[in-house]
Amino acid sequence: MSDGKLVAHRGYPHHYPENSLAGIQAALATGARYVEVDVQLSRDGVPVLFHDRELLRLCHHPGAIHDYTWSQLQALDVHATGDSPRLSHAPLVALSDLVAIIPTMPGVRFFIELKRVAFEQMGIEPVLEAVLPMLQPVAEQCCVISYQLDALKQVRERTTLPIGAVIDKWAEREAPAIVELHSDYLFCNLESLPEHGPLQLGDTQLAVFESVDPQQARQLLARGVDLVETFAIGEMRQALAPGDSQGVDCDVLIIGGGIQGVGVAQAAAACGYRTQVLEQSELAAATSSRSSKLIHGGLRYLESGQFTLVRKSLQERRILLDIAPELVRLVPFYIPVYRHSTRGPWTLRAGLSLYALLGGLDRQARFRRISRTRWPQLDGLQQQSLRSVFRYWDAQTDDAALTRAVMASARSLGAQLHCPARFVSAQADTEQVTVHFQQDGQMRTITTRVLINAAGPWVGQVLEGMHPLPQRRAFDLVQGTHIVVADPAPSGVFYVESPQDGRAVFVMPWHGRTLIGTTETAYTGDPAAVAPQASEIDYLRRIYRHYFPAAEASVVESFAGLRVLPHSKSSLFDRPRDTLIDTSLPRVVSLYGGKLTGYRATAQAVMHTLRRWLPEQARCQDTAQLPLEQVRGTSDE
Repeated sequence: MSDGKLVAHRGYPHHYPENSLAGIQAALATGARYVEVDVQLSRDGVPVLFHDRELLRLCHHPGAIHDYTWSQLQALDVHATGDSPRLSHAPLVALSDLVAIIPTMPGVRFFIELKRVAFEQMGIEPVLEAVLPMLQPVAEQCCVISYQLDALKQVRERTTLPIGAVIDKWAEREAPAIVELHSDYLFCNLESLPEHGPLQLGDTQLAVFESVDPQQARQLLARGVDLVETFAIGEMRQALAPGDSQGVDCDVLIIGGGIQGVGVAQAAAACGYRTQVLEQSELAAATSSRSSKLIHGGLRYLESGQFTLVRKSLQERRILLDIAPELVRLVPFYIPVYRHSTRGPWTLRAGLSLYALLGGLDRQARFRRISRTRWPQLDGLQQQSLRSVFRYWDAQTDDAALTRAVMASARSLGAQLHCPARFVSAQADTEQVTVHFQQDGQMRTITTRVLINAAGPWVGQVLEGMHPLPQRRAFDLVQGTHIVVADPAPSGVFYVESPQDGRAVFVMPWHGRTLIGTTETAYTGDPAAVAPQASEIDYLRRIYRHYFPAAEASVVESFAGLRVLPHSKSSLFDRPRDTLIDTSLPRVVSLYGGKLTGYRATAQAVMHTLRRWLPEQARCQDTAQLPLEQVRGTSDE
């Protein structure tokens, strides 16, 4: 809810003295879940809640906080400055008094801003020594924020407290010191924000100050701001609450029943959100049943420097082996090296060593060189000019069965599936998305807080049905063809190099037969009409026969799927495989691309993106711990 994204700035200054206990308690009484207070040090080192450099405006007294002892300051009152005060004055508050009542307010986060004047007058160490021990017992509910970045670095090094940098200019977010800090929050003066476009900071939550305008706050939240500070917390919560909570059929609506879509459905349902999925034909009907069936880190991506992608994929492989042992299993991978191979034995050894390192050097990451005496046992592999054979371990799955299992998990958590159901159009505004779809020959309508466009190769067509028409990312559809031949399944997966163009091709066991793939061919037609080309089938057969000359290579099945890759001038083979998460339209998230292996991590990233538009949930189930079981009564068995 939008009202849940508001921060009670200095308590409730619209009606109460700033940073007063009365104002803080009044803010909490309105339902506020975030409160910001300011801290300075008295002359004798007592942390005191106070904003201004001088006492005059708020206390009608000369001097500053650091000029007086805490005993002297207790004789002063803070006066209300709002237009309609409900309390004219209140005593100054020591931080210890606030900390004492924080445990009585579970679920509320307090942003403790350490003021620049305190560091200027007292120094970093005295301020931290006075404040941090006091906050440590309530660390789960507090976050230290400041303009003083060196102080924040020390807070991170010395405590478990989250931190937030404060800046006055939007451009400062790119300063090296800010970037290197990796703060949990970034607070920015909203007057410096660009007038248009998304406002996103990745893993860092963006808070802005200061607004008492509900429409302005709605627009900021819709553009990606996570939190809005306000002096009028009660009025703002009341203004923002109704339109965000009434008449919405679900929290998360997903278009697309492929692995990426059902992964988001599971993650959303695991957090208790009302979740629905629209699928136009059947689960895993397109790309998610036409992949290479591998759960792997992507050894070849090391050559293009995609180390983060490989490391994350290997982490996801480990998780899937644990939670889906029926569906994901380790298999040996063999890489033969010939005299004509592009990569020699030492290059392969170096690559496999790095692969093992990124995989954590555990049992699953080990590799070895196969002795020459065992080469004749390698399923008829071509021996002529063979220099070396390496074996390492990766995993294989039934991609369609895995997709069905994830959707079954999502449904067990409360998600609903509409299938078949064809998306027609949608209207998005700052409060909700209204989606029109066709099911059972009738037009139906659903309203949702957020819409996830996980339509795979149809991602562009879905965007064309959106109003207002969003920015469309440049992407290419790439056809990947596989063939199944009648030859018995090999004992493992062979990772070979096409003698024609050097591309990597897999020769794999598949339901007792041999699966070979894949190709990479640019595609511009209707995604529903994609089909293997005769030239692709011939290409794969020739590669297979080159490495397994005794094989019959009789094709019994072929299939083609489409991948979504970012448009660029580089070759299709070399383009990055990371998922692009686009939020150019309020409350609409479009997914471009993605790997089968990384579906769960992508879903977690999507849920992180959705925080600005969804009500906070007390607890989410961890999808890395939820078992996935094969759906019985299907052809998967």
